Amino acid sequence: TRDVAQRRLAEMEAKEGRERLATVFQASPSLMGVASYPGGWFLEVNRCFTETLGYTAAEMRGRTGTEAGIWAREEQREAILADLQ
Repeated sequence: TRDVAQRRLAEMEAKEGRERLATVFQASPSLMGVASYPGGWFLEVNRCFTETLGYTAAEMRGRTGTEAGIWAREEQREAILADLQ
């Protein structure tokens, strides 16, 4: 039973950590998105992103920045991906 209690406590702490991270992510005054690598498909975008660019989070999920017209030139995206490697 002690192991079960420790596991429950760890799960609760992990959930609280995820909730704090989500709150900070959404409240950030900077455009932020989480995308797959190397494909670049958005998994999530924050409130500033949606308010600034006019897309909903649902519209961005599964799309790339290129598809959404975020990159003026594909070379910009490629340069950032190269920096990540």
